[in-house]
Amino acid sequence: MTIKTDLLFDAYEYRISDTETTFRIETSIQSKGELPQENIFVNTIVTESDPAADVFNRVGSPSDLRTLKISRALAITAGETEYLSNTCTISYPTLEVAIAAKATISSRVNECINLWISYRDSFMDDGLVVHPFPTVDASYEQGLKDAYTGAKSYRVTKETAATAAASALTLATTDAANAAALVAIYTVQTDFCTKDRINAWIPLKVAVTDFTGTTQTQVTNLKATFMPLASLGHSWPPTPAEEGALTPDLHALYHEILAISNSVDTYNNVGAPLATTLDTDFAAFCSAAATNRTAAVTTKAADDLAVANAATAKEEADAELASAILAEAAALAAVKAICPDYDPSA
Repeated sequence: MTIKTDLLFDAYEYRISDTETTFRIETSIQSKGELPQENIFVNTIVTESDPAADVFNRVGSPSDLRTLKISRALAITAGETEYLSNTCTISYPTLEVAIAAKATISSRVNECINLWISYRDSFMDDGLVVHPFPTVDASYEQGLKDAYTGAKSYRVTKETAATAAASALTLATTDAANAAALVAIYTVQTDFCTKDRINAWIPLKVAVTDFTGTTQTQVTNLKATFMPLASLGHSWPPTPAEEGALTPDLHALYHEILAISNSVDTYNNVGAPLATTLDTDFAAFCSAAATNRTAAVTTKAADDLAVANAATAKEEADAELASAILAEAAALAAVKAICPDYDPSA
């Protein structure tokens, strides 16, 4: 009949400072069961005068249980730097790593017990024959290290993908903002063509042939309604230069209006011909404005969809990165459980 070995975990959160917390697991063997003794955790003595500085090294192998001293004092007396203890305490930086480590420690203790039973029943001699026994299963340890290396590489890949997804979202957002600005510009133009141009320009176009006070008022009204649009065109481009320039040029149209306004005394000979030219240019401007706005609205819809797609891609990339980070932490915890001094950066 197998006699049960009792294993006790005492896990708790330990605050190092106001901003830093560690998670500690204290493991102890409460009864030896079929083990030769309760002391199976191998600790290393760092400073003889300071027991608190001792470092947990590993869960003992059958060889450790047969050869190492079962107390710190006995090890020091014998001039040895390792001894067996029935307890071990390990700290972890995050809760996720601590949870994974707890399962790994339990597995290693179970493995120790099974190895000892096999060693005792099938291998150990009571005579003078000494059988060398390996203290570490090199292939098992290397397998855990390889698994961690793979998890780390996968996390780096997902980190790169998440960074690229964030950059893509930023670029898409900028493009959408530029597209919205173009729609606003061309909307102002088309509004002028369908409202103010009809109210201020058409009456002047069919005015009496002589320049009168009424004509002067109409020119003044036209200047007043067109000035904000001309100023907008003069400061072009409000968006990236590759969008191109306005055709016809808004500022040039405004100067044509000024030329008509300044031909008070020679309206028939100067102002009227100028008005005919301006009417042609207005027609070209309004046609271009309508075409440009239609194209800008189509571009904005495509850019808005690109932003939505980029946002979804970023969320997926962030989720995959978070999962990869957890997997890497679990793989590292598995290595640390049997090789506490393992350096993941090496």
